[in-house]
Amino acid sequence: MEPVIKGIITGLILSIYVGATFFMLVETSITRGFKAALLFDAGIFLSDLFCVTIVYFFAAEILNSIVQNIFIGLFGGVAFIGFGVNYLIGKQNQQSHHLTANRMFKLLMSGFFINILNPSVFVFWLGTLAVSVSHFQFKGKEIFFYLGATLLTVVIIDVLKIYFACWLRKILNRRVIRIIYLCSGIILIVFGIVVIISKIKGV
Repeated sequence: MEPVIKGIITGLILSIYVGATFFMLVETSITRGFKAALLFDAGIFLSDLFCVTIVYFFAAEILNSIVQNIFIGLFGGVAFIGFGVNYLIGKQNQQSHHLTANRMFKLLMSGFFINILNPSVFVFWLGTLAVSVSHFQFKGKEIFFYLGATLLTVVIIDVLKIYFACWLRKILNRRVIRIIYLCSGIILIVFGIVVIISKIKGV
């Protein structure tokens, strides 16, 4: 049970982190509804699962080369700025809750790429694995249960965030929705600029 308990604690710590995905998840919940936000969150989960799989099966040297690669970092920063600009110039009203297959796929892919393009995601999961091995001294199945508990906890907390954000939409008017869009766009642009500057300084 120790790996599961410590995995839950790690998942709670990760859930407290307020990054670009948090704001986009809340924005999607408020403007597009519960089902749309769940699809977006499913994309985030798949990207986290992808990162965990790479961290678990590949050597740290390969991961470090991915994380420290300036071109990958710059691409991620530009992508965040692109998302942000789209929020600023796109439609700023409440979206229809009707989800076509095309919209469902776009929401899933948006969640996947907005999360995986963040260089800190790989860093976090690499650090999490390092802590589980060096500090907690987990081995084999213990590492599997630890990472699994962490991921599951993050998903549960995200669903709670979605639920409360959808509840808030009932008391929000169009002006507030517009402000949320603008704030989300600005946050994403700033985040992208920070990623680019940090990569350039690291060269």
